[in-house]
Amino acid sequence: MKTLATAYAAQQARNQQLLKRLETALATHADAAAAKPKNWGYLGDLTATTGRLIEALSSLDALTAEERAKHRV
Repeated sequence: MKTLATAYAAQQARNQQLLKRLETALATHADAAAAKPKNWGYLGDLTATTGRLIEALSSLDALTAEERAKHRV
């Protein structure tokens, strides 16, 4: 029988795996952007990702008051 604690631990482990993949993806994306320095699309990708990361931090109540005000979340 699955308990809240085991379900939480499994989801926490999944989030850690996703964060590791994000680190790799960011490095790969940076290399691609460096190879095409005139392509502004990479900045757009990164800006969208930043917004999603801010939303994720907000959902965990992990933003400072200053950050909440700045990002209006």
